[in-house]
Amino acid sequence: VAESTLRCRFQGGKNHHKGHEIQAHLDDEQEEVLIEYCKYQGLLAQPLSSLALRQHVYHLSGKQPSEEWVRHFFARHKEILMKTARGLDPKRAVAFSCKNEVVTRNIPPQNIFNFDEKGIQLGGGRKNIRSKYIFSAVDANRYVKKSDNLVLVTILECVLATGKLCPPGFVLPKGTVREWSHVDDVGGVATSENSWTDDKICVQWFREVFVPWAKRERDPTFPIVFISDGHGSHKTSSMRAVAVENDIMLISLPPHTTHRLQPLDVGVFAPIQHEW
Repeated sequence: VAESTLRCRFQGGKNHHKGHEIQAHLDDEQEEVLIEYCKYQGLLAQPLSSLALRQHVYHLSGKQPSEEWVRHFFARHKEILMKTARGLDPKRAVAFSCKNEVVTRNIPPQNIFNFDEKGIQLGGGRKNIRSKYIFSAVDANRYVKKSDNLVLVTILECVLATGKLCPPGFVLPKGTVREWSHVDDVGGVATSENSWTDDKICVQWFREVFVPWAKRERDPTFPIVFISDGHGSHKTSSMRAVAVENDIMLISLPPHTTHRLQPLDVGVFAPIQHEW
């Protein structure tokens, strides 16, 4: 044994392994947790930078790690690495992370709901008159009278992945009915100045119509998944509060994709608009 080693131990020094344990910022279990957290943040498109990693280590250990510590950390754990990344729209990032959650937890169809809304004039459109009528063969002016009713009604609809329909909501011009009514077997009826839905109406329908119905239909061992187009009224603090209280995941579809990905838009409202 070298004289220097004996002198060091005699003076209270530690061997290399013990000395490393004292200098280490995290124990093995903490490092494993940190690795899993790094992987999870990467899946959410919110990966940690070197600085963020060091901040997390500091919060865990109370010791400020150096860049050299970070290099050794990656050398010890080949299952993670530091790479450049491409930009991703925040809404798309949320959609992808929620999709991972739905797939990973194997949430059943009876817990997955799609919500959309559509404004329609009661008098119908002025184009796409597809029905055929009888006219004189020599008459070039061929018209059919249409209603001049331009009153707008907004429909709030939700469908379950199994095909069942939730009681809808209807938004009418102000003054036609009370500001909010819950009609059995119909759903919610509300009013607004322009017949469009707003934050208040959306959360009323969500809380008083959707939530009770969804709870009757769902598998209670899984959360409810509520998929919408990401309109501002679909993700207010009030909506989020009701969702958290009732174990509901609010998922917004990526922007500029609803004409392809929104089931109600593609399968219901688009054909109605075409024929209307």
